[in-house]
Amino acid sequence: MSTPQQSAWQDTEIYSLPDHLLTEIFSVLIFSSDESRLHAPDILSHVSSRWRAVVLNASTLWTFIVVTFPFSAGQIARAKAGLTRSNDQPIDVHIDVRDPDWAWESDEDQHQMNPVSMVEIMQWLGPSHPRWRSLTVLTDTWAPMHTFLAYSTMFSSLPKLERLSLSRCNSFTGLPDAPDPVPSDSVELFGGNAYLPQLRHVTLAAVHINYSCTGFEGLISLDLRHQQHSVSPTMRQLRQLLHDSPGLQSLSLVALNPPSDEPDQDDGPAISLPHLKDFTLGWWFVEDAVKLLEALQLPVVDNLVLEDIAPTLLRHGHIARDSTLILETLVKMGNRPYDPAFPSSFPSHLRRLTISGVLLDPPAFYRLMPLFVNLEELELRSVQPDLVQAIGRGEGIAGMEVADSSAASVTLRSC
Repeated sequence: MSTPQQSAWQDTEIYSLPDHLLTEIFSVLIFSSDESRLHAPDILSHVSSRWRAVVLNASTLWTFIVVTFPFSAGQIARAKAGLTRSNDQPIDVHIDVRDPDWAWESDEDQHQMNPVSMVEIMQWLGPSHPRWRSLTVLTDTWAPMHTFLAYSTMFSSLPKLERLSLSRCNSFTGLPDAPDPVPSDSVELFGGNAYLPQLRHVTLAAVHINYSCTGFEGLISLDLRHQQHSVSPTMRQLRQLLHDSPGLQSLSLVALNPPSDEPDQDDGPAISLPHLKDFTLGWWFVEDAVKLLEALQLPVVDNLVLEDIAPTLLRHGHIARDSTLILETLVKMGNRPYDPAFPSSFPSHLRRLTISGVLLDPPAFYRLMPLFVNLEELELRSVQPDLVQAIGRGEGIAGMEVADSSAASVTLRSC
């Protein structure tokens, strides 16, 4: 027998809706955020017996599989239930084994997340890999990421994977000469040259894989960052990666540290990226950045970010380093005579330029700006205050006005 409260609830309009409309409403709510995708299905299934039946029968509502550190029995049970209730639907897998209390200066073998725990996760999660639509793995240290990579060699076919993000979230691993426990032998991702027909978006940070057999083709976005010499792709491998994705629209190359002991691999034809719109270039050594910049043709880039990452990571005691060479390289590219046999590498269509943490030579900077004839927004972050002040007074940047400024940063927009 229904209680008065239940009868009142059943008389509401939403209770009278057919199941398929309830499912649509629940989908809008659940897919509004990752937090909703994680918790809303359980919450909705406990409102009433009818709602529970609707939610449990809607496999698309259970497609977000999350594992976070520290683990709990309830969390693992919820993830396993999601694998079952999602049936054959594509799923989004998020593994975050970072410890918010981890001290970066500690030895990595003191981290509570150990390889055995990652193996246990993969034993029950791995069989679902043909359904993975997106995969994110975040770690503090090398060991659990290496364990995941080693386990992944059994997954030679991921037919539904669209997004891949593997990050060892310690930017200091890219510091030149930083101690690093990464072994000399790299791992072949998904066994090497895996079947990845739908993969379009890739992020790899401080991940020790064999870049000569990634299986990446037809990418739309690629983000490679914080790689030591033992981890970074060589110039030849990078050329091949970009060659295999001619439709690339977004590219980030940050602190790659490509090995310098292969000079014969550095000289080759410029890599044409005719569809690239967004390009971020970050460096420890400006010479590495110039090498990468000169290897690319960027005819339609409209958003360019140039960043010396040292000021961001080494806030205390950091000595500013002259990065004039990157500006002079761009000026040289921009002033190169037109030759139809050699397409221009200069991003002449640039609309937005961000320069961060870079010690600028004012004359080189002022020679560069007029070459960007379509520039609509210029942002300088953490550059020398005297240049910011000069620009704030309207010196040297014709056709632009200050939109925002502080002691070491300024944003200008076309007027």
